[in-house]
Amino acid sequence: MRATSSTSCSANGSHCSKALTTNAAGSKAAAAGYPMALNNIGGMYEGGQGAPVNYPEAARWYRKSVDAGEPIAMVDLGWLYETAHGVD
Repeated sequence: MRATSSTSCSANGSHCSKALTTNAAGSKAAAAGYPMALNNIGGMYEGGQGAPVNYPEAARWYRKSVDAGEPIAMVDLGWLYETAHGVD
């Protein structure tokens, strides 16, 4: 899945609004709740692909994928817990 981002920030950069978008098929798949598409978006946030690295956001998408039954997302979310990235 190919990712692009658009970012708008305040003058001093203290507040940024980021929109992570994927190709049309990936966006539609995630919107439809396909587990692997949800997991892929989590991976984009974890790896900084298309948006700056954002571990809490990655965890949120991984959780959605886990809730949809994706076993790979369970491993990915587990890794965030093991490394204490973006989770409590």
